Amino acid sequence: NDRITCHLAESSHEQIQHFQECWPDYTAILGHCINLHSMGADVHERVLWDPKEALSLICRALGMEIEFPEDPGDSDFFTYPHPDGPAPHQESAIQKWEDNGFRGIFEHATGTYKTASGLIAAHKIFEQGATCVVISSPKIRIAMQWYDKCYTCFSTEKTQVIKCWHHNKKWHEEILEARDSGKKILAVFVQDTLWDSPHTNPVLTSFKGSWGLIIDEAHNWDIYEGQASLFMGYWGPPYRLGLTAELEDPFNRGTDHVEVLKTYLSNGIN
Repeated sequence: NDRITCHLAESSHEQIQHFQECWPDYTAILGHCINLHSMGADVHERVLWDPKEALSLICRALGMEIEFPEDPGDSDFFTYPHPDGPAPHQESAIQKWEDNGFRGIFEHATGTYKTASGLIAAHKIFEQGATCVVISSPKIRIAMQWYDKCYTCFSTEKTQVIKCWHHNKKWHEEILEARDSGKKILAVFVQDTLWDSPHTNPVLTSFKGSWGLIIDEAHNWDIYEGQASLFMGYWGPPYRLGLTAELEDPFNRGTDHVEVLKTYLSNGIN
C-alpha cells in the first residue's frame, strides 16, 4: 500500500547488523536507488545524523506516507500559544498546506491568529525532519514579536531561537553552533538581512535542503528586482509558507505580483 509505519529503537550492534543484512532485500522490494545526501539528508563521513529526516525523504521520494510512533519525550516540544487551541480556520489551512506538499499562502485577516498559524507550520516542518525554520519579517518590531512567540512556544532545551538582523552581529555563528549542538533552529530574520547579508548563503547551504521558509507579510516582498528576486531565484527550500492579511499587491506593481508569489510559495517553483 502507500503507507510505511516506522518502529524506532535504540541503536545496538545487533540491530545495526540486522539492518545491514536486510537492507539489500528492502531496496530490492522498493525498486529504487536512493542517494540520501543528494536529497538533502545530513550525512557526514557516511554517518546519518537524523534517521527520521532520512526516512521522511525516502518516503516522500516514493510517494508514500510515513507514520512515526509518538515519542513521549517530544510532547513538550511545542505549546500552542492560545489556551483554546487552534481555530477551525487554522486547522483547515494547515491541512491544505500539508496536502499541497507543505507549500502555500495563508491569507488571514488581522486578528485571526496569523502568527499562531505560522508557529503551527514551523512545528509541522520540524516534524518532517527539518533542522531549521527561517522566518522572514519586514521590520525589527515584527521580528521581535516572532522571536518572543517562538521562545514561548518551543522547548528551549530542544530548539534555539536566534535574532538574525544587524543588531546581532554574530547571528550566523549562533546558527552554526546551534546546528552542531543538535538543536532545532528558529532563525528569525528581518528580510533585508536575509536578502543582503554575505552570511546567508553559507548558513543556508550548511542545512543541505533540510530547512523551511515562512514569509510574514509576503505581499511586501519585492519580487521583480533587487535581492528578494535573487533570493527566490536561487533558494528552493522544500517547505514554504507565505503569511499575509491581504495578498493583493499594495504597491500596484502589476497584476503578475500575486501569481509570482503563488508560483514560488504554493507551486514550489523557482
